[in-house]
Amino acid sequence: MKTEKNGYEFEIEIDELEIDKEGSHERSNYNGYDTALLNFHMTVTKIEEMERFNYGLVGTIEYSTDRIEIECDDGFKYRPYITLNGGDVQDQKFNSAIRAYFDEEYPFEQFVWDNLTNNQKDIIEELIK
Repeated sequence: MKTEKNGYEFEIEIDELEIDKEGSHERSNYNGYDTALLNFHMTVTKIEEMERFNYGLVGTIEYSTDRIEIECDDGFKYRPYITLNGGDVQDQKFNSAIRAYFDEEYPFEQFVWDNLTNNQKDIIEELIK
């Protein structure tokens, strides 16, 4: 998907969305309520006139009946907000544009949900019943 935000043109491509059933059961036991864990890996490509720069958007989404929590791996640690991994991660303005896109244009959890297969959605809904 190609889009633009804060003067940056970029593409977001989902490379992998995987439900962690075993991790979901472990997290459910830890949390005390039903939880489904979805691991994701996406590629975010910043497009400039003659160059393209790839970044990773890697992490986990924790679904439960009353909330959704996101953890992103920035290459050093997991953070509870959208952050990029790889490339020139010092490009804070671009990182902020990606965060703003998901805050203002297309909520991240909805973007991911829209890209799940019906089977994956059924599994998540079954895990959080």
